Amino acid sequence: MDQQIQESYLSVMGVSQWYPKFVLPNAPELSWPEPEPAMERSPVAIAPGSDSMGSPPATSVAAPLDQLRSLMGAEDASPPTITETAEVKLTSHGSESKSKELVAPFSFLYIRYPLGVSVCVLRQTDDPLSSMEQRFLDAVVKYIGASASIEFLHKVDWPIVKAATEFQSRPFFEESMKAFFQKQGYDLGVNTFFLLGKRLSTELPSILDASSNVITSDELHELMMSASAKRELWKHLLVLKNGQ
Repeated sequence: MDQQIQESYLSVMGVSQWYPKFVLPNAPELSWPEPEPAMERSPVAIAPGSDSMGSPPATSVAAPLDQLRSLMGAEDASPPTITETAEVKLTSHGSESKSKELVAPFSFLYIRYPLGVSVCVLRQTDDPLSSMEQRFLDAVVKYIGASASIEFLHKVDWPIVKAATEFQSRPFFEESMKAFFQKQGYDLGVNTFFLLGKRLSTELPSILDASSNVITSDELHELMMSASAKRELWKHLLVLKNGQ
């Protein structure tokens, strides 16, 4: 993987790494292991009925299929029917369209509190949270019984690699976000997520574990100004607090 892409991918996960790029004076020489010799390929025998280029005849396709069924523990499985083949093609087309879908850019703050609580706040600018916004979040976290002391704060920017379109696809987005929430969330005992922002409420719930407590709401500034949004959030907080 390209170094720039690797560093960008790790940065969105909150991982910083350092490695030397220059040999220091008087540094000992490194003894790298000898590369393993390349495996020699056996000559391929041309089956009767194949063409001069060694292409197997159409009837030889059954052999790999039999081997595959044997490996999967289905030696007696019957060949796929026309209906099964059509379903496979349909799935293939669906995954192909998904791989071509590009996820529009957005940014959010990921804040992890003690006792398994994290808050994701959609951000339109690089400005940090105001003191009033931070006090509001602290009050929400304290109400459900967690401490308001921040363990980890990281700004996540999507796309990770802005110059490469292939790294803005839907599958890459899902893999990146799952890796981030696994490392900075589930591996550290987080089981409650507050998603503040309509974009986060759309993109992230399907990525988070179904067993998690996921509470979605409007953007933070709208939540602080809207009485109806506060009431809706209050209902979720009551359920969460009583459940604990």
